[in-house]
Amino acid sequence: MRALLVIAIACVLALPVRAADIKVLSGNGAKAAVRELCAQFERASGHKVAIRFEVNAPLKRKIEAGGASTSPC
Repeated sequence: MRALLVIAIACVLALPVRAADIKVLSGNGAKAAVRELCAQFERASGHKVAIRFEVNAPLKRKIEAGGASTSPC
């Protein structure tokens, strides 16, 4: 039973890890902070972050409707 567990763990660890594309919608007020956090996150994780900054009211409607961002960080 223990050997089976070791084999299962080895198989999981052997799977290739892919970087994710993460989309962020943000209001304009937090632009500097969000950009810096995205840059730090990208360096630490290898994941790519795309950010879109907009005015808060239209942005809220877009988020509620399931909108996505396409512009890079």
